[in-house]
Amino acid sequence: MAENRVSIIISAKNMASDALNQVKTGFNNLGESSKTYQRTLSEVNGTMSSAMSTAMRFAGIINHK
Repeated sequence: MAENRVSIIISAKNMASDALNQVKTGFNNLGESSKTYQRTLSEVNGTMSSAMSTAMRFAGIINHK
């Protein structure tokens, strides 16, 4: 009877440890996704800034003619 209880406790501990590791992995993946999102957002902002700069140059050329 005591052996069964010990076995159940060890099994529960292992399951809890596995669950904790999955949560940690999930948070790590979320952190990586957030970094990727921030890099993409920065690239989009840079592209928009470049497009605005080009548009302003075209506008300047058109206004001078």
